[in-house]
Amino acid sequence: MKNHTKFTKAFVLEIATEKARERFYDTVVDGLVLSVTKGGNKSYYVKFWRADAVGDGCHVERVIGQAKDLTVDEARRKVRELKSEFIEEDPRKSWRKKAVTLQDLHQRWALDIEHKVKVGKVNSRYVANTLRLWEMHMPSKMARRRADEVGVDEFTELFMGLRESSESVHNKIAKHCKSLYKIARERLGVDLGNPLARYTVDKDVIRERFLTVDEMTSLFDALSKEKQIYQDLVMALLLTGQRKSAVLSMSWADLDFKGRTWRIPKEVMKGRSSGHVVPIAKALIDVLERRKQDGDGSVFVFPAQRGKGNGHVTVGGGKTTWWGKAKLRSGLTDIRLHDLRRTMGSWLAIEGVDIYKISKVLAHKDVRVTQEVYAHLKAVDAREDIDRVVGKRVDDLNRVGSVEKTAAVDVESLAANMSGEDKVKMISALARSMT
Repeated sequence: MKNHTKFTKAFVLEIATEKARERFYDTVVDGLVLSVTKGGNKSYYVKFWRADAVGDGCHVERVIGQAKDLTVDEARRKVRELKSEFIEEDPRKSWRKKAVTLQDLHQRWALDIEHKVKVGKVNSRYVANTLRLWEMHMPSKMARRRADEVGVDEFTELFMGLRESSESVHNKIAKHCKSLYKIARERLGVDLGNPLARYTVDKDVIRERFLTVDEMTSLFDALSKEKQIYQDLVMALLLTGQRKSAVLSMSWADLDFKGRTWRIPKEVMKGRSSGHVVPIAKALIDVLERRKQDGDGSVFVFPAQRGKGNGHVTVGGGKTTWWGKAKLRSGLTDIRLHDLRRTMGSWLAIEGVDIYKISKVLAHKDVRVTQEVYAHLKAVDAREDIDRVVGKRVDDLNRVGSVEKTAAVDVESLAANMSGEDKVKMISALARSMT
């Protein structure tokens, strides 16, 4: 049952919940919603049903703002303004009268996804990456074309060019373009068909490269010629098992030395709408202490080495960068910084750590991703166990077979030592057993 009540200043200040999230509905202005989390965060939303031109409709929900920043009256006034903007006329009517371009649909996607970012359903990094890829790889001439005039052959030509340079970029752009036609149909009420309906996007190939102990030794020998901060950065990447973007932006404020934990903000977490807490290995504490002593007062553990400002260090991929030179010196030219993350995962898997624990440490959104990458390592590690167990059992079987063979009765010797009466009894027993 919905929590309907009259919103007052006292109610908003005092209301709390033991649930992860609970919503309360104002009885004065229909559609005003107060969202309260267990952590004490309180936000105003507007939610109402908007009918469309053909008698159907959809729920509209928009974030108004934080309760601490708005009075109840201000929130109610904002609800009335937002509702009037949408209720005056169904905006989808105008879409049916215009020539819809791919760029129009992309902008519609951007507006819709902006709300999902605000309510925490979508990670802002995903949105930023998609917008960047669109700007970089979608030809402007093609983007301005009418969406119902662009054929599958044109899309395929674009996608094949992207695939030659990057399978990952190809997959992201292809999936995004396919989704635009779905937006046209479901969000705008415009059926443009879908030239990409039968275009299949292969599943991303999961890279399984991780470093052996010998390779790690070679890498750190090569890194010893670089600045200490870069050596410490690589160690942090390895010992936390976290993504490059998170480690690069690690701040002192997010570290708890006493509890030996690192809280990663949700803004830098890939594919997650929440933050992540990482346990800090004892070996990493020494590295962090050294960074603190060598620090220049920056908020970041790994501050930028060039230029002004309070930014963090960056990693370039060129051969003249510190990372590029270290790879060349080590002879490991095929490795990436992300392989350090896989190396930590492989160590945990080989040591028999539960796959769900590995998934949690690496912050995988789905444990199936962890299983695909690391489950085979547990199988490799189990070979020795299988050999040991099977070998023991085979030895037991061979030993039993040997005993059975040596225990066979020597009939000639037995008969020679039996009396006549015993021989008659034995013949009778053998006759009975054979009938």
